[in-house]
Amino acid sequence: MPQRQWVVQDNQAATLLMGRSDEHLKALEHALDVKLTARGNVIAIQGAGEAQDRTLKVLDLLGEWVYAGQPIRPHVVDSAVRAVQE
Repeated sequence: MPQRQWVVQDNQAATLLMGRSDEHLKALEHALDVKLTARGNVIAIQGAGEAQDRTLKVLDLLGEWVYAGQPIRPHVVDSAVRAVQE
């Protein structure tokens, strides 16, 4: 399956979205059955097509949250995953 990418507009937003020690990305990997690799402000997504689609939607939701000035916490990540899976 080809790898897809999601780009964060700036490094500060990327840091907030990924979490301390990439904790949010790790939670997404576990919940969505994908492999995420961050390099700078680019997140590479590997996994089945549907899993990649769901991951992109979750990242879009989390990105909106970050750009609205809201902190990303584990419960926010969980809520975004649930919203996409419903």
